[in-house]
Amino acid sequence: MAIAQPVRRYHPVIVVLHWLIAALIVLMLLGGYFVIAPMPEDAPQKLDVLEIHMALGMAILGLMVIRLILRAVTARPPAEITGGPLDRVAVAVHGGFYLLVALMAVFGMWTAIGLHLNDIVFARNGAPLPPDLRHAPTVVAHGWAALVLALLIVLHVAGALYHRMVLRDEVMARMGFGARR
Repeated sequence: MAIAQPVRRYHPVIVVLHWLIAALIVLMLLGGYFVIAPMPEDAPQKLDVLEIHMALGMAILGLMVIRLILRAVTARPPAEITGGPLDRVAVAVHGGFYLLVALMAVFGMWTAIGLHLNDIVFARNGAPLPPDLRHAPTVVAHGWAALVLALLIVLHVAGALYHRMVLRDEVMARMGFGARR
């Protein structure tokens, strides 16, 4: 009887979810910083932009939950251990991603519920956005979580490039497409 070899790559669905979620998060961060934040609350298109932002935020949360469940029930490659302090940084960054995405969703939902944004944005009940929306505590917390998430993304990309260009190992291939063995 042959001993099963560990898989070299994550399950293809997890890989697709990784890249889809990554693209959506980057899109949301850019949209939040460069489109939503500078736009006045009374701008006519702000409701349209917020509708997309809020819907995509919930979609990201749902996709993250699916990804976590699949990650728990599928075989995955063994942890890459370099033997240095960067191993702990990698674990912290990955954990931070999950925590921050969840926190951003929670702050976004609290904002929507507390300021009745669901009725204003989705039902289009004619009510204007609150004039001090950007100063609401949950919006401020959402913005700080977004900033920390952006910093973690930079660390994550730097770590991937370090593995690719300095260590010259196959870490990046784990989240790529191809045979799992």
